[in-house]
Amino acid sequence: MIDQLLILAEAGHEASEGISPAFIGGGALLTLLVLLGLTFLTRGQHQGREDDESGPHEH
Repeated sequence: MIDQLLILAEAGHEASEGISPAFIGGGALLTLLVLLGLTFLTRGQHQGREDDESGPHEH
């Protein structure tokens, strides 16, 4: 059944002549890497400093 699905997908891709799956996968990977990079760069920005006296502390 998976063989038939792959044959059908290849036939559909050749008939539509759209964007290749490699470009879609590469674009998705690039997008996720950019989001990961932004998350890495902004990590901890919402937290206050440890020596900040503006909020309640747990001791």
